[in-house]
Amino acid sequence: MTTALPTSSAFWRQQVRSNPALRKAATPRLTRYIPYLPTPKQAAFLLLTQREAFYGGAAGGGKSDALLMGALQYVDVPGYSALVLRRSYADLSLPGALMDRSKAWLSGTDAVWNEMRKTWHFPSGATLTFGYLEREADKYRYQGAEFQYIAFDELTQFSESQYKYLFSRLRRLHGFPVPLRMRSASNPGGMGHEWVMKRFITNRAPGRIFIPANLDDNPHLDRAEYEESLSHLDKETREQLLKGDWFAAVEGLVWGEFNEANITDEEPDPELPIELAFDDGYIDPRAILFIQRRADRILVFDELYQVKTLEEQSVQDVLELVERRGLKRPEIAVGSSEANQLMARF
Repeated sequence: MTTALPTSSAFWRQQVRSNPALRKAATPRLTRYIPYLPTPKQAAFLLLTQREAFYGGAAGGGKSDALLMGALQYVDVPGYSALVLRRSYADLSLPGALMDRSKAWLSGTDAVWNEMRKTWHFPSGATLTFGYLEREADKYRYQGAEFQYIAFDELTQFSESQYKYLFSRLRRLHGFPVPLRMRSASNPGGMGHEWVMKRFITNRAPGRIFIPANLDDNPHLDRAEYEESLSHLDKETREQLLKGDWFAAVEGLVWGEFNEANITDEEPDPELPIELAFDDGYIDPRAILFIQRRADRILVFDELYQVKTLEEQSVQDVLELVERRGLKRPEIAVGSSEANQLMARF
């Protein structure tokens, strides 16, 4: 006969309290620079030893604080270096954002802030640096740097190539007593929503950890007031932020109906990738739309309609258009299988 294990959180809390070995195994490494005890979900995130982990989902779940806690876990170790990134300097310097929060946590301690370098220096010689990757090429600013902890706050605001490149900056000397950790957190939505969801949720590789965030994870949040604030948002954005619904985001990027108010003079960003949407044809027109994903919308900025045009000519016309506009070559095709075959010609 088998006996089911109790599953209530009260039971397991009691087990941890009464078992010193279990309590030690369930307690993450903390330093005196972390002013708060982590919530259970934050503690699970801080206990991870795997190189890559993503804490994603609902807003208000304590994800950003977990990133800052993670950065501070080893600042008592000589030679340790941590880097925390936002997409833009404006994001980095927002009141209440992680750089501002670090000042609230570390002011009055023996850590020293260097305003010019946006870096905390600790008596051990360890450092915690804040940076940004506003343009695609900004990732090369960190060429030659060495970190044992790199954190992306709001990962869906970054490109996949920026994220992957920073792995090359994650290194240590042989025998250095600190794990190498790439950590990130984000709500659903944003220009990088699709690649982040694929990497950590729908097509996650073994050893790559995803911890879902929920409002209930944060006991310090006034949930009723926050839900009232979110009730003023559109349905898709509300589902993203309130429930951490990754599958509500894609639909919300596209307007449900035509409205002249949605027409814009906005130009594509030459630093961001572009995509092509095909409706293939030869006698019937071949339609090619030029698309760029933004944080909260999809920008359709140009189009080609061609009748009785060979594929090779369409390819050439697309390349000439993106070159004339100073844009990158398109990376992704959406549409029919024929469209994907055409895309391979690029």
